[in-house]
Amino acid sequence: MTMASTRLSMAIGNTPQTAALLSGAVAAPGLAIDFHDLAATPDAFKRMVRNLEFDLCELAIVTFLQAREHGKPLVLLPITMLGRFPLNQIVCRADRMDITPETLSGRRIGVRSWTKTTGVWVRAILIDEFGFDPDSVHWFSFEEPHVAEYTDPTERVGDGRTIFQMLLDGEIDVAIGEVSNDPRLRPLFADPIEAVKGWHANRGIVPINHMMVATSALIRTRPGIAATIYDLIRRSRDAAPAVAGVDMTPLGLGANRASLAWCLDHAARQRLISRRVTVDELFDETMRAL
Repeated sequence: MTMASTRLSMAIGNTPQTAALLSGAVAAPGLAIDFHDLAATPDAFKRMVRNLEFDLCELAIVTFLQAREHGKPLVLLPITMLGRFPLNQIVCRADRMDITPETLSGRRIGVRSWTKTTGVWVRAILIDEFGFDPDSVHWFSFEEPHVAEYTDPTERVGDGRTIFQMLLDGEIDVAIGEVSNDPRLRPLFADPIEAVKGWHANRGIVPINHMMVATSALIRTRPGIAATIYDLIRRSRDAAPAVAGVDMTPLGLGANRASLAWCLDHAARQRLISRRVTVDELFDETMRAL
């Protein structure tokens, strides 16, 4: 089969950076892509790592790292699809003024999933900036990991209780990876951007959430397809309205190296993967050249 008859499936989010690609305004000759919207396919990550249902998929970086460790035939492309500063996603009860960033150790904390990448970044920043000790916490989770082989260290809540109800009832002290407009709850950080500004300035790190992955079979059988996808996403990004401030979707290994290194370090420290992996272990020479 030649590139002229190539048809691929791709699961990605609908964002300003992907709009031109999704609309067809950005395309490659002879390449047809069947798109699957992540919002309409909420289990896409699980379907990708367990069943390889798509040729390409926007995937949480921690999910990829765990999939890689367990031998899933996936290849990481140096393309960040989603990044965000995560400290707005920590909430507690509004009347619990005793709960501060410095007093989280030893608490009861809920996370939707222990392996959720936002939670990993939140814990990482709290560890580095506020002396947080995650091993002292009684963790509760509500969903299984995307990678079935991984066993997390949490107490799984499987009786229908929700993370917000447990928070309001006092069964947990804090919820990580969540936001709420309920007046009975408050964000832990009154100004989450200000709280992370110094950390970002010192480290130059973008908290990467999602990157692009492909099946190993696609990369093996379609030489040059990674470069084609990289170019399509670059052109789609270039077609989007300019956004002031930090680039939250950097392209290329150089632009992502520092963030990936820090993520890899904390994934190992939080025992999401069994050993510290180097950035260069994630990419072959073809990917490094993108």
